Amino acid sequence: MDPAFEIPFGIRPTNAVPVDAYSGPKEGYIDVAAACAAVPFVVRYYGQEVRIQSANGIVKYSWVSDLSDAGLVPLASGTGTGGTPYTLPVATETTLGGVKVGQGLSIDSTTGVLSADAAQGATVDITPNVTLNGLKAGTRYQISLQEFATLATTIYYAPSFGSFTFNGTSSTTVPVGTSYATGSRRFAWNTNNSQSISPAGLTIRDVTGNQNLATGLPATGFTDVSTPGFSVVQGLSRRYLISGNDTQGNVFTAEMTVSGAYEIFYGSVANTPTTSAQVRALPESRLTTQGNQFIINTGSVNRRFAFWVPQGLSLQSVFDLDSANANLTSQYAASPLSVNDAGGSPVAGTLYVMEQAVPYTSNHRHAITVG
Repeated sequence: MDPAFEIPFGIRPTNAVPVDAYSGPKEGYIDVAAACAAVPFVVRYYGQEVRIQSANGIVKYSWVSDLSDAGLVPLASGTGTGGTPYTLPVATETTLGGVKVGQGLSIDSTTGVLSADAAQGATVDITPNVTLNGLKAGTRYQISLQEFATLATTIYYAPSFGSFTFNGTSSTTVPVGTSYATGSRRFAWNTNNSQSISPAGLTIRDVTGNQNLATGLPATGFTDVSTPGFSVVQGLSRRYLISGNDTQGNVFTAEMTVSGAYEIFYGSVANTPTTSAQVRALPESRLTTQGNQFIINTGSVNRRFAFWVPQGLSLQSVFDLDSANANLTSQYAASPLSVNDAGGSPVAGTLYVMEQAVPYTSNHRHAITVG
């Protein structure tokens, strides 16, 4: 579970503004581009919603399964199980519901009533100018009037993946050197509008390894698959993709990634660390992707306080939050020291240590900033 700030009561805004500032100003973002520009990629998460202006008022959009700008899509509307229903435009002399009427079918220009030409019998010739259910835009069809009436009045809800996980987690960042052994691992997912998924139409692919891990899967929600082992490196290490075919021949996808980041180790110690093992034994650690600020709690026992950062990062400042924000930056002495990653490979870095004559009489918080 992600860390959270807990309060025992609700939030009551005193002005007409949304509680979540990233959801947009009270009048909504002017368009999708404005919303994407206002919400940094690093704070986006699956299911996050924003409010965008439209001619009919505010429309809610969400990053459902893709955190890129292109992944911001309108939330489901209508009364079905999801998706965006297609609304038929008013009939004219030549169009009905976005479908161009051709040979064998006509619309009364006064009443708008659809009828089949007697000379053509029950078969009509149509060319949709929009994709509607099973009909593709720009393609000519010869179908019965009954089939056309069914297609033109049936709402189709496109399926999508609500989540996709590998080994019990969605996209995640773990320490560099973390090892995933070869063996059976569980992939799990959930889907929206599963009635529109083609039977046995799901495929799981190891994109990084360039191989399909499982094909012809039913939409049961999980499967155990034998996966090749790998060790996590800095940055994107593994990418898995699940894809499916809907009943209209379209493909929908979701993905999860395993990425690596170096660790920062820090805390109060009895003795100055001199080895990789002693650094890794410091009381606290964090990934470099979790921000460049952290706090060392000194306690009231030890008189040495240390932290280690990998190559590329260095100390910017240290302030004692419990001593009128005293600047302690110069009191942290630096020395080079290699520390092993999670897989045992050495990583060059720098150890910073502050040592004083006696311990503090009470806990002090040293706010560290690196960069």
